[in-house]
Amino acid sequence: MKRFQHAFRHELVLHWRTMSVTTLAVAGAVMLLQMVRWWRGPLAFNLWNGFGLVTMVIGIIITTGMFGELRSPGSRLELLLRPASVLEKVGAKLLVSTVLFMTLITGAFLLASLVSLLLYLLLGGRADLLLFFDNGQWLVTAGAAFFDYLPVQAVFFFGSVYFRKNPAGRTLLAMVGWVASYLVLSLAMTRLIFAPYVTGRYAGLGAPRALGFQLDRNSGFIAGSRIWAHVAPGFLLSGRGLGITVRVLVLLTFWGLSFLRFRETEG
Repeated sequence: MKRFQHAFRHELVLHWRTMSVTTLAVAGAVMLLQMVRWWRGPLAFNLWNGFGLVTMVIGIIITTGMFGELRSPGSRLELLLRPASVLEKVGAKLLVSTVLFMTLITGAFLLASLVSLLLYLLLGGRADLLLFFDNGQWLVTAGAAFFDYLPVQAVFFFGSVYFRKNPAGRTLLAMVGWVASYLVLSLAMTRLIFAPYVTGRYAGLGAPRALGFQLDRNSGFIAGSRIWAHVAPGFLLSGRGLGITVRVLVLLTFWGLSFLRFRETEG
């Protein structure tokens, strides 16, 4: 535990200033852009409408720099010789790029919202005061943004440790290539496996059936959703259950791959 605390403090010292300045600067810029409309008089506004997008963009930039030491010979040696296990080093970087980052970006937006409200009151504004804090729902907005950010963070975290140069661009390019390959392969496999059912190949029998569902040339997507509802486990039938399952799988997969890749680098 002491070694993990040491590793975390090291990451905190290494990234604290950059993360603090970046989050405050971005929150301040969003606030100033909203205040441009005040030239005719103060208007209440909600900074939290852009919180999710800002979190995603800034989080990706910070995450892809987590293993920046690996791209410098001197820093690389210092990182590899640091008195902590692979799990402790990776865990410290994860904690900084997830929990600490979200705490800072949320605090920066809260501060910007408070400053906006005070200026609004000083200029004579009196209506819709809660709008500055997302009508009291700012914590819910921050929580939702955090859970949306985690899977993306996991992917770019792996890209940071895997790619030596331009990790953000290469990770994004790899994601686009993977999605395109997945779609092409899925379409090809679906066509090969379900072609007899979708094209009405069995003449004289009408539209054939698969798993008891009527299929014809134009109902592939509808039938697919019905088949999924028939064969999927109960907890995956709702969009919420499926979304949580996919998020957990993405996190475990890419965080695990990051650990294995860094262990390979240390070895």
